[in-house]
Amino acid sequence: MPRRPRPRDRELPVLLCVGRLYLVKQQDLLVRSWLATGAHHTTTLVLIGGSPGTGTAVEDDIWRRIDILLAPYP
Repeated sequence: MPRRPRPRDRELPVLLCVGRLYLVKQQDLLVRSWLATGAHHTTTLVLIGGSPGTGTAVEDDIWRRIDILLAPYP
């Protein structure tokens, strides 16, 4: 699910997570922690991973969890 950072977010330090989107890797927990600590105000979090082409059901579930976490934030 490609998303591009807003122009102002490109100026911030980047936190990078590269790896397969899988439940045991807990990318949703990473996003939750990034938001809870307020790091989203001072850094840009970039998640890279997933299956080439169409995502798997597990990846779709992880993206759904992340979308729910991000929903209250612009």
